[in-house]
Amino acid sequence: MARIGNRLPYVEARASQRMVAQEQALSCLVACVRQLLLDVVPPVAMSEGELAMEIGVRGDLGSDFGTAARVLTEHHPFLSYRAGSPDLEILNFTRLQQGGSWIARLRLTTGGHHAVIVDGMVDNFVRVRDPWGLEALNSQSGVEATIQVDAFLEHWRWGIHHGIFPVGSKRGIHE
Repeated sequence: MARIGNRLPYVEARASQRMVAQEQALSCLVACVRQLLLDVVPPVAMSEGELAMEIGVRGDLGSDFGTAARVLTEHHPFLSYRAGSPDLEILNFTRLQQGGSWIARLRLTTGGHHAVIVDGMVDNFVRVRDPWGLEALNSQSGVEATIQVDAFLEHWRWGIHHGIFPVGSKRGIHE
């Protein structure tokens, strides 16, 4: 089992250029928003500093998911997002994957919360992108990792099933 700083019980984790590294100790949510904007074709390139100014990074609390969802929606050319916990009827994890990548708030084994991008599920494993790199804040990139579904759901439950979810296309984009 590959634990990154004893934070999450990853089965496998490797450095990846598909995930930016967070630049500050509490900027994981900002880094996840940044990466989702970079995933757009063509990419919406913004620095972590620019996004941190819009979203905010508060003292020892990190960033607000509602504000991050609003900023992500403002800058994403195609999708709208909302923050919160999914309705109970879609807590079925498989149904959550139908909307594409989303940001989950997970409770760490060391305490505190952390944001990761959830890309999908393969067999009994969840594929995530984590902005906390293999070398912590000295990393050149974040990581792509897999975590067993049950472990993911436990850490997500501890994060009160909170996240940022795509809720649909912006009007007029795909018409």
